[in-house]
Amino acid sequence: MELRHLRYFQAVAREEHFGRAAQAIRVAQPALTRQIRQLEKELGLQLFERLPRGVRLSTAGHAFLEETNAILDQVQRSITRAKGYASGHFGTVRVGFSEIASRHAEVPSRILNFRTNEPNIELDLLPMASQNQIEAVRSGALDVAIAYDAHHAEADLGALDYCDIGASNIMLALYSGHKLAKRTIRMADLAGEKFLFPTRKAAPRYYDRLMQACLTHGFSPNIIQETPTHSIC
Repeated sequence: MELRHLRYFQAVAREEHFGRAAQAIRVAQPALTRQIRQLEKELGLQLFERLPRGVRLSTAGHAFLEETNAILDQVQRSITRAKGYASGHFGTVRVGFSEIASRHAEVPSRILNFRTNEPNIELDLLPMASQNQIEAVRSGALDVAIAYDAHHAEADLGALDYCDIGASNIMLALYSGHKLAKRTIRMADLAGEKFLFPTRKAAPRYYDRLMQACLTHGFSPNIIQETPTHSIC
């Protein structure tokens, strides 16, 4: 017994006529009739009652049709699934993301859009620091990273495929009683102020951008403490 026997049987059961079934599945009627007889012989039972103007399922034929439909449906699901994996529309995608970046409107909206358009792909969302994400992509532990570009080393920019999905502003944080807290601040106003600064190891390009901004405006920041940004970036 082959799948074509089941498909032929299904067609005849649906049309209740050999001629119409043969036309529907584009098979010569004598060949279709012969295949059904072979199937009945192999099963040792009569699937159809022959009528003057067509056929109808026997009691055994009704039972066999239920199983046939289930088998062919499963075969079609298997084919669809295999094609989906081959085309990248099934499976799991491991996505790293920094928690603070996920607050940007672009990130949740793009994830929702992906889930809507690719319902058969599971997203394995893994929160981690940007620099750790980059290392995980390079090692193959992650498929995709949603990271701040400021955390990329220059070597990563040439080695990884990436695109911009949004932008965030760098903000200056001051305590409420600070003399600059209630006024418009220029970079030059920060000369001589004490800074809590990110460590360069955690975010080399971010550190360099901040440092260059200060130097461009005529001062070197008075860094009293450096802190890793892994917990937020």
